[in-house]
Amino acid sequence: MSLGSKIRELRVKKGLTQSDLGSGLVTPSMISQIESDKANPSYKVLEAIAARLEEPLEYFLADLESQLEHHTAHKVAKALMSSGSFDRAVDLLTVVVQNPSSNLNVVDVKIDLGKCLMELHRSDEASDVLNESVELAVDKLQFQRALSALNILGALEQRRKKHHRAVYYWRKGYDLFPQLTVPEPFLQGELLNNLGSIHNDLGETHDALTYFQEAKKLLADTDNFEQIGKTYLGLALSLRQQREFDLAAEYASYAVALFESVKNMKLAIEVKRNFVTAGQSGKPTAKALNSLEECLELCKSNSFTDEAAVIYGDIALLYIQQKKPQLSLKASEEGLAIAPAGSAAAATLLRVRGLALGSLDKHIEAVQAFEQAIELYQSHDLKADIADCYSLLAEVHQKAGDVKTAYDCLRLMREVIQDSLKDRGFVFTA
Repeated sequence: MSLGSKIRELRVKKGLTQSDLGSGLVTPSMISQIESDKANPSYKVLEAIAARLEEPLEYFLADLESQLEHHTAHKVAKALMSSGSFDRAVDLLTVVVQNPSSNLNVVDVKIDLGKCLMELHRSDEASDVLNESVELAVDKLQFQRALSALNILGALEQRRKKHHRAVYYWRKGYDLFPQLTVPEPFLQGELLNNLGSIHNDLGETHDALTYFQEAKKLLADTDNFEQIGKTYLGLALSLRQQREFDLAAEYASYAVALFESVKNMKLAIEVKRNFVTAGQSGKPTAKALNSLEECLELCKSNSFTDEAAVIYGDIALLYIQQKKPQLSLKASEEGLAIAPAGSAAAATLLRVRGLALGSLDKHIEAVQAFEQAIELYQSHDLKADIADCYSLLAEVHQKAGDVKTAYDCLRLMREVIQDSLKDRGFVFTA
């Protein structure tokens, strides 16, 4: 039985209408599309539906996974990880691992599963899954992924106070450096800093200095100020233990300046982004797109994930204005993969995704995207954005020939605008 059939059968048994089931969540038409398997519910909507039908969420998870593309299921799990819902992410990732698909790299899924298990303090299970990831990655010559898993394994053992096992895993990762076809400065720098820090903790200052100095050389030509700051801090601590106080103080001052510059870098990116987006008039220019892509690269190199998600939304909207819906769709999907679950940034990315899908005449998917955006905007009480989404939703329904639903959307838009005006002190009379 399909996911939609299960939901419809349970709803009928409970004596609920589609309006009852979707009340406060999605429109009755969306419930109808879900029950006919023409649309997939978001994880949050499915969770609420399960509660209203008085069934455990797990009853529906396998069906959800079988209907979603595996990479989409993985994205849902990553969104859950971002929101701290590690137990729910484990359920979904386990299903994906148990039913491997050719369109998804199972090593990535196993690494994420290991991270979740680690966060849930299921350390032995996490260790098993991550070790499997390392073996599989090495067999497939995916050394970057093996390095990532070994980095996490070291952190897991350090958390368990098994310092020499942490050193073992990080050394094993260090030995993979020559196998990398393309340098991975951030990943390698992180591992070298981990090795330096733990050798400092073990009182092995000479070894610590060696690793920190190698990290300093590796990161010299990058913009990752936070990682460089950690390297300088490690150098300062190591040199202080060797009683080289002047040089230690010098590196400590560098570390402080770099950590402060990370905050300033966020401000610089925000200013540049706002200048680009606010300065648009008429047809967007290639220069504007290049500027946003530069901001995006800075965010990536400094691990500013939230800021990167917002900029993906700006880029996606720029592509819509340039009438390039496929590129817009790609940018919005990349943004959604990293946006914090339930955030306003995720809502904006869903709205732009709806615009792109509407331009490609994918009406059902566009409706789903706009309704998910409305749901998120409602959780943040962003009435102007809610009204805009209802307007866009009406256009999609009208284009599809559903005039009645389009009218309903415009009515809802009007109600939201009236509520917004009332909040600002405007009073309406009959």
